[in-house]
Amino acid sequence: SAANGSHFRQQEIVVTRVLSSQWCRCLETAELLALGPVEPFAPLNSFFRDRSTRDAQTAKVRDFMRAQATPGVTVMVTHFVNIAALSDRNIASGAMVILRLNDQDALEIVGQITIQ
Repeated sequence: SAANGSHFRQQEIVVTRVLSSQWCRCLETAELLALGPVEPFAPLNSFFRDRSTRDAQTAKVRDFMRAQATPGVTVMVTHFVNIAALSDRNIASGAMVILRLNDQDALEIVGQITIQ
């Protein structure tokens, strides 16, 4: 996590917000990134044990992204199932997916970062 945060700083990526699942391991990961104050954000909580919340949580994250007008990057620390629901991609633990909303209001994968 610290290496991922260091990568952001080395690349001079401006992070305006850091949001995290309320689960301890995500909050700890977000803190270790050291990219700014961490804001707990319930829609990022894992729905692995209760898939019935998947669509509602995913919609709330999309709505949040849609409403962003601030320049810069919002980092969201979440769980495998949440990332898969948002991106339709399975990624390795510790990897980061870079998403944006395109002109058709669909999430588009811009890149992926995996630091060894």
